[in-house]
Amino acid sequence: MVLGRAVTGNVRAFISACNTLVSYVGSDSNLTLLSLENTLKSLSTEYYWPLLDELEPKLGRYEPLVKPAREVAEFIYESVVTDMTLPNYGPSCLIHRDLWM
Repeated sequence: MVLGRAVTGNVRAFISACNTLVSYVGSDSNLTLLSLENTLKSLSTEYYWPLLDELEPKLGRYEPLVKPAREVAEFIYESVVTDMTLPNYGPSCLIHRDLWM
């Protein structure tokens, strides 16, 4: 059942990404890096981030962890954005999943 939910969520995200990508490509019918970038940005702001609000009540005993996790993520994203002005620093951030272990 959990696997089915994960697959359903991924399919939903895939369909959302395809629809967004088609809207950015439009009649031009050329897939560019800019259209991919815009699609990923749109997914992060319009799909994944709001998905936390939908997911939060379903987490059971882990529900109280959503707020601190969001605060940590916002802190990391803000740090990445501010440090982009440093020399030899690009607009990216790699976070290892065992960061907090």
